[in-house]
Amino acid sequence: MDEFAQFMVNKKNKLLNLIPALGLLLLFSYYPAQAVNLDNSVLKTYPSALTLPQKRLEFSLDYLIINDTIDIFDVRDDEISTTGSLNSFISLGDMKGCQVQLNYGVLEKTTLQAGFIYRDLDYGFDNIEIQGYDISFKQSLINQAGNRIPFLALDAGVRFNNAADLIYDEDNEINLMIGKFSSSGIRVRTDNSYVWFDKISNGTTASYGVLKNGRPGLKFTIEDMSDITPFIRLTAGKRYGIFSPNLFLEYGYTSIDSKLDSNVKDYLPEEISDKIPQLPIDLSRHENFLKAGFGFRADFPFKTTAMVEYNYIKLFRDSNLDYVDYNHVLKAEINYAVSRCLFLNIGGVYYYRQFNGIMPFLYNEYSQTSFDHQYGRAHIGFTLLFGGN
Repeated sequence: MDEFAQFMVNKKNKLLNLIPALGLLLLFSYYPAQAVNLDNSVLKTYPSALTLPQKRLEFSLDYLIINDTIDIFDVRDDEISTTGSLNSFISLGDMKGCQVQLNYGVLEKTTLQAGFIYRDLDYGFDNIEIQGYDISFKQSLINQAGNRIPFLALDAGVRFNNAADLIYDEDNEINLMIGKFSSSGIRVRTDNSYVWFDKISNGTTASYGVLKNGRPGLKFTIEDMSDITPFIRLTAGKRYGIFSPNLFLEYGYTSIDSKLDSNVKDYLPEEISDKIPQLPIDLSRHENFLKAGFGFRADFPFKTTAMVEYNYIKLFRDSNLDYVDYNHVLKAEINYAVSRCLFLNIGGVYYYRQFNGIMPFLYNEYSQTSFDHQYGRAHIGFTLLFGGN
């Protein structure tokens, strides 16, 4: 928590620059004639104890990006200064992608939510393309206006993530992979005819050469990367004029599939065959999480709506996987109503411990020490509304 607090202190100057603009918006927002009531029409993925009107269809499309030009809270620069290079093993770099969200008021008190997110992410030496899917139902339990009891809703659904296999076939990549799960000090180098294994002991280097004989080149792969998470969430909220605050608590259970494999076992000389663990290594596992947080929306003048969400994720894993078992996530977005049916938006997401608890299959006993870094991304897009009572 001390490091998190220090991060917020270091960024306070940027936030202070926003105070005049926010103050002006708040000043104008107290004039009823200026206010625009969006009636909770834009739901997207933010926590809400209210459902969409029956037969209301909401379609959102966002473009996601982070690079050296668009860098939320200088997260990318901080990552470089901490790790020394974005080309180190399993460090996160630039990202681009898209997110599609579809929400539909099935019944008066029931909303269907379905989403897809695609990320093309610089991941160490390579790019990884990750697809995420989710589907859930939001059921309103209490939605009576004019009383002191908060609105209450229950969400139940499931999330999926998957990615194509990662292949490491350059000498420096292979040596980093070997160093991740073996302290043998073995180094690999290849030429046109041989795979060489160098073993340093007491200042002396012993080299073992193995003929390729037409065999496939040496490589490591991370395969079958996927996870599935059923979850349930309870959200309570109220409306206070232009503000709609919400509190939520979520529980989920995740099943993760992944394995590490290599054809290095086909090349290892007998003299050092015991220096490399038995492959493949099964990285499949299960984990539980609790997520608690708050969100609010505020309807400002000039047809604008601000939406903010903060959540804290606590993960419960086996003892050998507890290097980073939490995350702080902060999301913010501004929507502008071009018309009653079209909204434009811009926003961003900050992850205090990168994708910990967001894409579970990326976290394993070999990658976990890379998760003590920050990450973030920006997005821009639009929302279309159709129908509704």
